[in-house]
Amino acid sequence: MQKPNNNISPTAWVTAYRRNFNDIPYAKEIFVELEKLRKNDIPEKYKTAELAPQIEARYKLLNRLLKESGVRQVLEIASGFSPRGLEMTKDPEFTYVELDLPVILKQKQVISEKIVGERPNLYFDIGNALGFGGLKKSLKYFDKNKPIAIINEGFLRYLTMEQKTFVTIYIHDILQEFNFNGVWITPDITLKSVLNVEKEATNNRVSEVHKDTGLNIEGNSFSSVDEAEEFFGQLAFKVEKHSFAEVKNELVSPQNLNISGEEVAKQLKDPHVFVMRA
Repeated sequence: MQKPNNNISPTAWVTAYRRNFNDIPYAKEIFVELEKLRKNDIPEKYKTAELAPQIEARYKLLNRLLKESGVRQVLEIASGFSPRGLEMTKDPEFTYVELDLPVILKQKQVISEKIVGERPNLYFDIGNALGFGGLKKSLKYFDKNKPIAIINEGFLRYLTMEQKTFVTIYIHDILQEFNFNGVWITPDITLKSVLNVEKEATNNRVSEVHKDTGLNIEGNSFSSVDEAEEFFGQLAFKVEKHSFAEVKNELVSPQNLNISGEEVAKQLKDPHVFVMRA
């Protein structure tokens, strides 16, 4: 098992802040409670709203694809302050497990209980996603006779290519335990062109946040969607690709932030969500 990079954790604040400007259920409430919990000490450099349309599209497209899969058992890896667990478990037929490192997950659990109380079908499991054991122990909450969906949003981009390979193999092994009755859905197909758009939109402030992780994100990104598809294909996954632009008409953050249609189109042009089956 590889050691987790705890420096990644503050990047969850960035995403939580950017979700503040849309109509995603519980997104605003989560950030309000996060600010209270941290006593308003989140540094200003983590409060960059310019990429809110991209984050909103990422969330809404993943949600749409998850619902279209029909799967009602979900493991979200590196869940951060995502509101998806709260949103999905309003349906008692869902079983939802959030896996993350201790600091973030303990805060998230406190925040969730303040907003909705305890949900019997929502579980918070501390674990290191860079080891198979860290992922496998979360399977105790699921019925292996039913399909599982594994999702992650904003996790793989912080990993080296070697770590991406390990995580992909681990997820393949998990799906095997469910007799390959399941799906992996991720928007973490970080392209070099996407990083360039992010830098331009934030006047390079996104690079400062990346430096805080101590990782070379650009050096561990893909040159193209085809290269990313080949990467996962070589690790025994069949890929179905979806562009962020598919949900362009569902976004509300551009209007709330007065972001031009041209800028929105630029942010949504290259990012994709991969729906993968082993």
